[in-house]
Amino acid sequence: MNVFGALASLFLGLTFATFYFYKMRVWNDYYFALRRFVPVVLPFLFAFAGLLLVRLARRGALQRAAAALLLMALVVPYAGDTRRIYTHVDWRGTVDFVRDLSRRFTAQDVVIFEQPRSIHLLSLPLWAIHGVNVLELARFNPDPEKLRHLIREWRTRDRNIYFAHTYSTDLCGVFLQRVDAIGFETVEWERGYLRPPRRPETRALYFTISRVMLPEELNVPPLQELDVGGSDDFQVSGFFDKEGGRDRTYRWTGSCGTLYLPGAKPGAALSLVASVGRRPDAPEVRVSISGLPLGSFTPGHDWSEHQLALPDPLPPGPPLLRLDVKAFRPNNVDPRLDDTRDLGVMVDRVRLQEPRGARASMRPPTDGGAR
Repeated sequence: MNVFGALASLFLGLTFATFYFYKMRVWNDYYFALRRFVPVVLPFLFAFAGLLLVRLARRGALQRAAAALLLMALVVPYAGDTRRIYTHVDWRGTVDFVRDLSRRFTAQDVVIFEQPRSIHLLSLPLWAIHGVNVLELARFNPDPEKLRHLIREWRTRDRNIYFAHTYSTDLCGVFLQRVDAIGFETVEWERGYLRPPRRPETRALYFTISRVMLPEELNVPPLQELDVGGSDDFQVSGFFDKEGGRDRTYRWTGSCGTLYLPGAKPGAALSLVASVGRRPDAPEVRVSISGLPLGSFTPGHDWSEHQLALPDPLPPGPPLLRLDVKAFRPNNVDPRLDDTRDLGVMVDRVRLQEPRGARASMRPPTDGGAR
């Protein structure tokens, strides 16, 4: 190799090494990022080490012994580290998992994923490799009006819309029919913060695939009473999973929760049984129907009933009762709790009665009422 080739090789190796060590300095847990530069950095490392040892060995017997010791000091730990990772594969089984997941969707379907800090690593291969129509949200709580407008536009084109979601995304106003709860476990080489990584760690993805349903597509009867946490699976949006026991079932809302009430009639009396449960405060809950503010109430720590009269006539469109409330996170209040959900208010039951039974107990709406 001439001088020019040697300098070019040296410059190439140092350039890659500079970028690698720069990333280590910025993200000190990214030791595993070396694999991006292994095809260049590792050969140069071996070449420079071999050149050093050969030149040292040529200087005499004592230097040859020193070169042999240095060679052993390099080879033994390297062989030991290589043995540990030789058969390791990061995220083993992911290719088959993504391929099986893609078979659930057709060319007309659209799959919406949560924002990038969640399960987004599935969205790119589904789109790029398997041709699935994918939309990735920019944040956990998308604008509900824009999202509903987009969903209705897609539905006019006979597209089925699915969400791949966890409890982290607030989908208030979007009604979902659960298709499947999915779990996937694999391993990834650990990310060491204060030391080099030494062993693989378990990684897991748990999420739900749900089909988006427009309210008018929900095949539910116009009942006069809705047992929230009981027989409400298709009529609630923005609520968490069912809780409670034999005596009472309920659901927590997020910062907003929506209930589809096909039995709502103009001027009917509506009563809502709610509680703030273990919340340390008692927030105001703003109530609206199909975008028209109705009033507000402040639930207590015990279950209580709150009533109002529906407007006559009702606003156009499906009768959607919406509850807006400032959310809290239990883990922020008590670090001993592992509940990281953003909780609003607990709802147990909603009743509709004839207008003559109305006893309004909610405060009338103000300019700052619910949308």
